[in-house]
Amino acid sequence: MDWYRTVPLSSNMPTLFCVVVGEKSPFPVTIDASESISMLKTKVKAEKPHTIHCDADDLQLYLASKDNGGTWLNSGSAKALTLDDVQGFHMIDPAV
Repeated sequence: MDWYRTVPLSSNMPTLFCVVVGEKSPFPVTIDASESISMLKTKVKAEKPHTIHCDADDLQLYLASKDNGGTWLNSGSAKALTLDDVQGFHMIDPAV
């Protein structure tokens, strides 16, 4: 089953599934729809404190679909991600 299909579409507290490049499995992060990207980064870091070795504000987040609205990353592709693979993904603006 692809993990992105389980994300609720009409919730005030959506669950996002995140992947750390080089890690094997996506993990869920729940965030209020009104919270900032900065808060999302803080929650991502809190979920993986032994994996992420930088401050939360230094994280670079990318939307998990290539080429502005292309195919969403599936769980198999997420497991195979490397740093070279982030080209073609849209970096999320940290000011949002």
